[in-house]
Amino acid sequence: MSESDIWFCGKAFRVVVSQTLLAAGLGGIVGAFGTYAVRLLRHRQRERTQQARLRRALIAEMATMTGLTRDRDKISPKELPTSHIVSTVVFENNSDKIGLLTESETEALIQFYSYAHLVRTQLDYSRSLLFEANHPEHLDFSHFHDNIKKLEALWEATLKELLANSSEMNEVELPNGDGVISPHKGTSSTDS
Repeated sequence: MSESDIWFCGKAFRVVVSQTLLAAGLGGIVGAFGTYAVRLLRHRQRERTQQARLRRALIAEMATMTGLTRDRDKISPKELPTSHIVSTVVFENNSDKIGLLTESETEALIQFYSYAHLVRTQLDYSRSLLFEANHPEHLDFSHFHDNIKKLEALWEATLKELLANSSEMNEVELPNGDGVISPHKGTSSTDS
């Protein structure tokens, strides 16, 4: 046993501490810290797993949007493109988890999907105008070609950002043989 004086409010108190009590207290502190460290590591591992799954799902959703590039050049200025060129199901169902991704990924995703929503809203409104028009042949929808070009650029930049941060994927083969996209280059056709 050891004795020591502890001063509290100007008075000395003699405390007798046994080595067993000291060892038990120290063991409890070390044990609590160890438990906390293990829980923290497990939490971070779960977060990384969720992040990777979310990134994979978003890459898969975006890889199916090849209609952006394929259909744009086939549509005349008098026609409206389909509003189904952009799928938002994965993004909408996981919007509460977007914060798991990097800041640059989050920013790119929000820019792309916000602009996609705007284009879809404009398309729906233009369809209603087309339906109600007395002379639909006089309507000009060429501005949608510019909107889709911008949407296409945002799509490619967002997909590249997701791929750049993916530890599992470094390029995506687009469906229907439309090419490959990677963070280091643009869309390249598989035909060339």
